[in-house]
Amino acid sequence: MPFVLLVACTRCSMADEIVAVQAAATSKSFASEVTAELPSKAGFVEYSGTYSVPIELDSLPAGAEGVIRVHLVNPEDFDLPIREVTASCGCTRAELMSDRIPAKGEAELIIKMRSPARSASGGFFGRISLLIDGEKVGHSQLTRIDISLRYPVSGLLCFRTPLVTVSLVDTKQHRLELPFVSTLGTKPTELKIEASGFLEGIEGHIDS
Repeated sequence: MPFVLLVACTRCSMADEIVAVQAAATSKSFASEVTAELPSKAGFVEYSGTYSVPIELDSLPAGAEGVIRVHLVNPEDFDLPIREVTASCGCTRAELMSDRIPAKGEAELIIKMRSPARSASGGFFGRISLLIDGEKVGHSQLTRIDISLRYPVSGLLCFRTPLVTVSLVDTKQHRLELPFVSTLGTKPTELKIEASGFLEGIEGHIDS
């Protein structure tokens, strides 16, 4: 949602620059546990392709580290041997606690991750792939299990543009239209904006 940021400069001279940066999130930790069953391919002509498993979590705090335990349930009547586990994001590491998901059973997938401190959408989307060794079970066309992981991020305040530079010329107040996302409990219009360091003296507020 685009809000208008009103910036007042009380100690700026002409052509001083204002740099808008995201607010730092307070790091916390989190833990979550879910069960996800693979969609069976028993009704298909042959066992082939990819198992797609969507997982949607409740809101997680911004900039936090935590562990998600996923109990993957195999509905097939044969084991699914896994030869490799990969993640689409460098902030995520995943490990299957066994070398296979047993027939009509389950295996635990441990996901260690850090939630984003900045997100233009206010949420996170990532993918974890478990590569199946189809040759071992006689279904060579079975390729992988794709887990799509989504969750909203709470406690987030960031501008969609990571860096904005504005020159003030013959003015003590400047009106900026900066699209940003906020998942804070506080209303954006109730937030006060201040700068520190060499930008001390710059303050502003958000007008809807």
